[in-house]
Amino acid sequence: MTSLKTGDLRHRVLLENRTVTPDPLGGEIVTWVPVATLKGDGKVWGNVRFQSGMEVLRSDAIVATRKASIQILFRSDLLPTARATYDGHVYDIKNALPDPDTGRDYLFLACESGGNDG
Repeated sequence: MTSLKTGDLRHRVLLENRTVTPDPLGGEIVTWVPVATLKGDGKVWGNVRFQSGMEVLRSDAIVATRKASIQILFRSDLLPTARATYDGHVYDIKNALPDPDTGRDYLFLACESGGNDG
């Protein structure tokens, strides 16, 4: 997709950055912080496309995985450990690829669910 139309962004996607803080016993506390949005809810408009789904064996258990591509307007505040939630499924963002024309109009988020730490 080389151009983005407003009507293409028809799905509400929650974007969150992972933050880690030390706890008093020397461990870590992981929290998920919504990205900054006008409404303050961390939700952005996106175009969600499912690429594949399968079951894999992880830690002696069968886990269903799902791969998706989520196209959103460009933003620079997503951390490498960010995640996206859509339709009740949490997706690890594996890569955020800029648009091929300007590099600053929109992002393609390569995502995968199943076996994540969300």
